[in-house]
Amino acid sequence: MDYTIQHGTIIDGTGAPRFPADVLIRDGRIEAVAPNLPPVGEVIDATGMIVCPGFIDMHTHSQLMLFTEPDLPAKVAQGITTELFGQDGLGTFPMIPEATDLWRTHLSGLDGNPPIPWNWRDADQYLNRLPRPALNIATLVGHGNVRLCVMGMEDRIATDEELRQMGQLLEQSLKEGAFGMSTGLIYVPCAYADRRELVYLNRIVAKYGGIFVTHMRNEGDYIWSALDEVFEVSRASGVHLHISHLKVSGRNNWGKAPRLIQRIEEGRASGLKITADQYPYEAGSTMLGALLPTWAYTGGVEQLRRRLQDPEALMRMKIEMEQGVPGKRSMVLEAGYDRILISYTASDRNKDLEGRTLADIAQSWKVEPFDAVVRLLLEENFAVGMITFLIGEEDIQTILRAPWRVMGTDGLLGGKPHPRVYGSCPRILGHYSRDLSILTLEEAIYKMTGLPAEILQLKDRGVLKPGKAADVVIFNPQTIRDRATYENPRQFPEGIPYVFVNGRPVIARGHFTGERPGQLLRHSI
Repeated sequence: MDYTIQHGTIIDGTGAPRFPADVLIRDGRIEAVAPNLPPVGEVIDATGMIVCPGFIDMHTHSQLMLFTEPDLPAKVAQGITTELFGQDGLGTFPMIPEATDLWRTHLSGLDGNPPIPWNWRDADQYLNRLPRPALNIATLVGHGNVRLCVMGMEDRIATDEELRQMGQLLEQSLKEGAFGMSTGLIYVPCAYADRRELVYLNRIVAKYGGIFVTHMRNEGDYIWSALDEVFEVSRASGVHLHISHLKVSGRNNWGKAPRLIQRIEEGRASGLKITADQYPYEAGSTMLGALLPTWAYTGGVEQLRRRLQDPEALMRMKIEMEQGVPGKRSMVLEAGYDRILISYTASDRNKDLEGRTLADIAQSWKVEPFDAVVRLLLEENFAVGMITFLIGEEDIQTILRAPWRVMGTDGLLGGKPHPRVYGSCPRILGHYSRDLSILTLEEAIYKMTGLPAEILQLKDRGVLKPGKAADVVIFNPQTIRDRATYENPRQFPEGIPYVFVNGRPVIARGHFTGERPGQLLRHSI
């Protein structure tokens, strides 16, 4: 089916000024962008609307939920046409059979644990197992996965032979189409890696033209040393550094975003390739187990389960979480138990706790908040998600303006999720661009389309030009807005009547079409 989009205002994803034109979509590609095109196929009247490229979500957690929810309605409804999987070093491949059960449980609080067989070992097998999605999928290889396959969950420095084996697994994944490697330096086993390991692996990533996507070791009190670490990894390896969910965490650190931007600008001026993604909200979201110190996970989930029933280990955890350790991050100190919400529990046993704070839950249970954390993790077999209020609004706006910053929802899909799952793109276009004038629409759209496509080297996406894949969004600049809230997050946005993926509508006249035209994208070496 061909489509002619008439009378729209084009923002083409390059950052250039908008202009009036029609768009012809034919055979999954953009055939023409010009005024007064003769109508071909179905005609869509876009009078008063912006027509732009589909949005690229640079930080997602849909890699397992896609098996049971291939339409990904929360994403396509906000105009997202491409997602980047495999974040925070916690990917799906490579995998070895003896570690599968451990890893499924380990990821369950972050990515869910849908009832599917894990019968893949590498990127090819995982990608070929995925159902046909509604949007396009790209993926990273998880640093945690390559370490798990070689070293398990051991807290120690890798030997030369172990580095060689990890490098082989990484290289295979890159050859099979991964766009780079991610790490999460607050998550086990990534947190156990030293700089030597990160440099060694990222030299391989750089060799294949990939990107190094990192959740830094600290985003709060010790953010500067964490920034130094990833800068040095990039400098020593030559890799393109991409910082996940750029922020400054903890009320005592609010106002430091200008210095953060300056430090990154200095790094870029020195010759480093540095970009970052950001979600436009004051709260983060991850698995509840991330509150625990990393040593608690040494050896895997069964050893963690044992430590969570050991009074001596529990006392040490409580002290470190609530009082902090020099050089280490504590999200309890950054947010406080009264500003940490439970967003997801795997079982029905604790479903009534979703949307409630740890302080409130502890009061109901007549226990200390730390004890509520431990009880929840054990009762739910670690499959618990949380939302943490950490970020200052002025810092959000400062980072939004950075010319090298792109959009990532970082959305966990289960339970009562963070509203960013449903609202990130329209929040930027409506609240921050139209209402607050933080960005022009041209700037905002470039940072959600052309710039992420440049970072991922997607040569046929991200801009609205003839010959490109027809990932296209039509939205009303006057009415677009996010409706998702922390109290009621599962609400679709307003003002986006059409979303095309590879030339086929997944949203038409504001309704889901049921189409699944997405493609599995592979990085070309």
